[in-house]
Amino acid sequence: APSPSASTLIHHDVPTGWRPAVEVATPELAALRDAVLANRTARHVCVVTTGAGGIRRAQLAAGLAFGLAQRGARVLLVEADFDGPDLHQALDISAPPGGGFSQQLNARRQDGHVRPWQVVRCAPQLHVLVEGRMRSPGISGTGEFERAMLELREQHDVVIVHGPPQQRASELATLRPLAQGVLLAPAQGAASLEFGETALRNL
Repeated sequence: APSPSASTLIHHDVPTGWRPAVEVATPELAALRDAVLANRTARHVCVVTTGAGGIRRAQLAAGLAFGLAQRGARVLLVEADFDGPDLHQALDISAPPGGGFSQQLNARRQDGHVRPWQVVRCAPQLHVLVEGRMRSPGISGTGEFERAMLELREQHDVVIVHGPPQQRASELATLRPLAQGVLLAPAQGAASLEFGETALRNL
């Protein structure tokens, strides 16, 4: 059960008939899904995706999130590339009005109030926080972002963070305290997933 400090979630369900605009049943994603489940030794696990620029990183993050949710894990998929958000495009969904992730972070930071988090519910076990039209690049390096992740993970088994590409190393480094694993999505070839200190030091 969530801890008393866990925030309330307001769910916005996807429209009837919506289908994810990503592949969810490829051998590559099945192997990544099984690797996350095999390495889930703690109650919560956070995997940060990085690699080359472009939408493939978001597509892999989304496909992995769906695969884990289909296996019964309660999953949160989060946009943390605020300079180049792609999750909304990969999934063909929109943030609710005023519910873009950085908008919600800024609202909390400005007035200091604990507000419910607005999430898009794409499947019974899958919640998604995407960016809206109003964006705040750089906010992933703030204390507010880290506090948000610590709150939100209390209500989820697995958190998948769509992180910045590798060339933005300073932004990736801010995610290090949150991550147990790193999913590397190169421009070409197979993705790789690594858990442990070696992976985190490379962020």
